[in-house]
Amino acid sequence: MGAADNSPNWRIYKKTVSGSDYTITYPTDDTGLPSSKEEFKWSDRLLLNFQSTEDVVAPTLASAARTNNTTLEVTLSELADVDSITKSNAGGFTVEDAVTPATTYAVTAIAPGATNNKVILTVATVAASQLTGLKVKYTAGGNGTVVDVA
Repeated sequence: MGAADNSPNWRIYKKTVSGSDYTITYPTDDTGLPSSKEEFKWSDRLLLNFQSTEDVVAPTLASAARTNNTTLEVTLSELADVDSITKSNAGGFTVEDAVTPATTYAVTAIAPGATNNKVILTVATVAASQLTGLKVKYTAGGNGTVVDVA
């Protein structure tokens, strides 16, 4: 309990895991120690739970489909943060002819699809590759900042 007003003191425990900060507070006695072993154990378990459930795997490309000659829909392996898939640039995506990789198509913008595991690519017309197919690639870094929602 707090010395003057009989309210509990609170101790803050901060832990950084893979660049993310987690803060846990728990009641303490006047010495700053946990007011009971149970509260300390509960806080410890909570911290371990945070560490074990942190998602550190970025979304990956699952598939891509041509919607029309200037639009492609990419499906990611998991939901992405909306800000990371909304860009007025290539967003780290490149599009090339499946048979002739030297034939590339500029990606001018990316936007979320119906759900945030869909990314709509606006591209230069891909009509020349209609019969051969396309390859869509993603490179992290630079404009490529796709991150998941976790």
